[in-house]
Amino acid sequence: MGVVRDHGIVSELALCSATLADFERELIAYLQPIVGFDTACTVWSNHQGSVRHVTALEYCEARLQGDFPRYMSELLPEELLAFASAQPVLDTQVLARQRRSRLAVYRELLSPFGVSQFVTNVYHSRFGVFGFHFGRTGALRAFKTRELRDLNRVLPVMKLAQALLVAEALVPSPGAEWWVDAWGLSPRERELVKLVGRGMQNAEIARLLGMSTNTVRNHLVSIFHKACVSNRAELVFAMMSRTPVEPGKGAPLGVRRSWSAPLAGLPGFGAATR
Repeated sequence: MGVVRDHGIVSELALCSATLADFERELIAYLQPIVGFDTACTVWSNHQGSVRHVTALEYCEARLQGDFPRYMSELLPEELLAFASAQPVLDTQVLARQRRSRLAVYRELLSPFGVSQFVTNVYHSRFGVFGFHFGRTGALRAFKTRELRDLNRVLPVMKLAQALLVAEALVPSPGAEWWVDAWGLSPRERELVKLVGRGMQNAEIARLLGMSTNTVRNHLVSIFHKACVSNRAELVFAMMSRTPVEPGKGAPLGVRRSWSAPLAGLPGFGAATR
């Protein structure tokens, strides 16, 4: 499958989903035949390591939400950093067989389902820490290079979509979009204004909507003219009826003691908690 088609389908799932849970369920259903997994979960945590949301295939979501911080806290800092690399990795590339047998996540969660290998990735957003796990059952069913490649090329749009839907939940726009009619915006310009209001940059918007950054820039020039503003900050101030609460301003950095602490040293993780 082509990159453009993959990105277009995942973007459409995100734009048509009302909630993060809706998107992740549709995403898992879309990816399952492509990647070939039997079990799955996606987890959203705040920067202090508390789980905010879980979507799962086969696993009990409520149980996983309660046990996830304990499972992650068993991992060594270098193991956490390996799972937070730029591309999805296999657990068998990070954890030796003997090491896996000592971890509660294998004994309590994976082994009862017969999971023999999983692919995972942990990544940050300014709204928290996201991660996913796609597992395969059966000792002879290892993930293939092609399947991991197909998953990796969907990942950028998947990340943007999750951040978009979390921003929608944490920083809702005013109920009445008065500015659409007041500024005479087209449907596409309305989409761009909403994405700018959620803090997304031109490159992120371009990827999510399947257009070039130059096209995004041209749309914004038109929007600025219609709204009588000169920059993004003035645009957001004009459209919002209140100042959004900045997510992630919970516990000070000095008291952050959780499984996510080692990730603070990665590019972007530290900045997201300030």
